[in-house]
Amino acid sequence: MLIKELKYDVALVKLHSLDAISTFISILQKIIDDFGHAATENHTLVSTRGDALVNVLSPLVRMIRRIISQVVQVRKTGKPMTQEDTNVC
Repeated sequence: MLIKELKYDVALVKLHSLDAISTFISILQKIIDDFGHAATENHTLVSTRGDALVNVLSPLVRMIRRIISQVVQVRKTGKPMTQEDTNVC
């Protein structure tokens, strides 16, 4: 179980180093631009389009949250992530 968690942590570090947060946020911004008027047209979210929207939003938000949580945790400990930390697996 520890190896699997380390693999996820390494993947998150690599995503963060590739500036994936800004990419994820730009994807979210495009979705907001398309669905910003959903309060007046909520019938579009009750279809397969709504299901697809949830299937995109949920993983994006979870990954952003995990990346930010990992950055905060590293900053609290004061130990910088090194190349050896990212080459665990």
